[in-house]
Order: sequence, then C-alpha cells, then structure tokens
Amino acid sequence: MRYELFLRSTEPLTEAQLDAVAKKLEGTSGAVDVEAYTEGGQPLGVDLVVDVEDPRATTALCESAFSLAEELQLTVYDPQLSRPVTAGEEEEIRQQLEQVSTFSEAALVAPAAGEPSAMPSTVWIWLVLIGAALLLYVVSQLMTCGLANSFKLT
Repeated sequence: MRYELFLRSTEPLTEAQLDAVAKKLEGTSGAVDVEAYTEGGQPLGVDLVVDVEDPRATTALCESAFSLAEELQLTVYDPQLSRPVTAGEEEEIRQQLEQVSTFSEAALVAPAAGEPSAMPSTVWIWLVLIGAALLLYVVSQLMTCGLANSFKLT
C-alpha cells in the first residue's frame, strides 16, 4: 500500500525545479518515488510516494517533502488528511501513515484470521435442492426408458 504527499505550485515548474526534485530524491535510496503532476501539459507539481511497509518511509517522505517545498516554494498537500500540511504536522502525518499501514496489514491478514469461512446455510440448501432435482430427473428418465422397453411389441 502507498502513502503520498503532493507538492503543488500555482505556476508551472521549471526544468531547474524538476531537476532539484530528482537530485533531492537520489539521497533517499529509493525509499521515496516521485511522479510528475501535470495539468494541461504543464508540470504543476510532483507526487511523492512511499511504500507503507518500508520502515524508512515516514522520515524520508516528510524530510523530502518539506525541504523541497521550502526550497522550491511549493505547497505540501496530504490527500489522506484532505488538506495542506506543514513541517510542524509531521507527527500527525506519521500517525496517519501508521494507521494506513495497520489497515494494510489487517486487510492482508483478515482472510487467514480465525476459522476458515464456511458456506452460508442458504448455499447448502440450494445445492441440496439442485442435487435432488437432478437425481429425480435422472431416475424419471431411467424409468421412462425402462417402461418403454417393457411394452415393446415383438
């Protein structure tokens, strides 16, 4: 599962700004991925993405996002919190990322937790009725063929 922070500008980003983003993210050792955000063919920002299972994720994401925002005059927007965020809210972002991570783990583990799921009783009832109907059909076909053969005139 992924966690994202969006860096946005009201004006299109220059090549120098995009290069600064790439250079800054080289130092994260692959913990933070970047995706360009364009509107009308113009680069208006970048999306910083981390894998929630990566233990370096929160620190690398917040450090990268807030230093880039300050350096390039960008606004940091957290889509999970549905609002712009500042460096002072790093703890809230960390908590949200942990919540997403916990949810991700629970979703992956849920089917294996507890007893194996059984079919609902209504499914069993329908299967029994369909089986009985098929059995009656086969028996009636056998009886029809048997009766027809016994009354043949030779």
